[in-house]
Amino acid sequence: MQVKMSRIVIAALLVSVFLLGPAYGTSFTDRLDSIPDIEQSDPNARFPYGGVHYCGPCAISNSLVWLGENGYGKLLPKGDGRMRIQVELINLLASRKYMDTTLEWGTSPAAILLGISKYLKDCGYEYKQLAYQGWRKVPDQFNTGVGTPEPEWIKSGLEGDSAVWLNVGWYRFNRKKKEYIRAGGHWVTLVGFGVDENGQEDPRVVIIHDPAATGCQFSNDYVRLQYIDSGTLIGGSRTACRAAGFYRMTGGMRVYGKIVAVLDGAIRLEMRRPVGYMASGEQEEPVRQSSNR
Repeated sequence: MQVKMSRIVIAALLVSVFLLGPAYGTSFTDRLDSIPDIEQSDPNARFPYGGVHYCGPCAISNSLVWLGENGYGKLLPKGDGRMRIQVELINLLASRKYMDTTLEWGTSPAAILLGISKYLKDCGYEYKQLAYQGWRKVPDQFNTGVGTPEPEWIKSGLEGDSAVWLNVGWYRFNRKKKEYIRAGGHWVTLVGFGVDENGQEDPRVVIIHDPAATGCQFSNDYVRLQYIDSGTLIGGSRTACRAAGFYRMTGGMRVYGKIVAVLDGAIRLEMRRPVGYMASGEQEEPVRQSSNR
């Protein structure tokens, strides 16, 4: 009984720390309207198979476009118009040369990490950190060893010349067995946190740009993180881990049918400023990247 009560107290303290907000600030909304919000199924983009599995490259491209417009110009292919440039970037990221996005499997965390790392190097940039928290397998050089994504680590990743991407798991929940059975996944771009759709402070809220949005209209989606205190996550090949410590994504998270959205993992990128770095408005000359599919 004493052990059980101790676990309950510890869980309550962890949730309390999260709800009080991080020490570096309770909210961040500076980039909500400057980070793009491209839709993977946009007919004007003409992605293969209607972009059905292009959420990964789309989510990553949102942040890379922002970085490209804020001191890292060589990340962007040459071209006229932001949309056209971003579509070219997405096709490049999805190619076999980088993330190797497939119709069958989309883009795994490992493929995202390896693809970003190689793309940045090919563009002539270095990073301070490219790291992953979550339960899915990734190469050792990116693995933090933290299996349950931590909201404060995720939020602090938006500081400076940086980007954060969230890996959402689609699960079917067996209430009787308390099992979350993974049916698929999705990638979204983190753009802010700490305020709700009405502008009220709420430390449970993360703000995302979701490539699965419909209507091809720019939208900030306000998602609430709901702590999971019990159960089991079951993935492919019946791999399993404890669900306690993970978060359900509710509120503005687009979920269909009886599917439950769980924050499976997160990737943080922190850039290293190059010699001759120029801030927004004094862009480096972009270089064209050739697609290799």
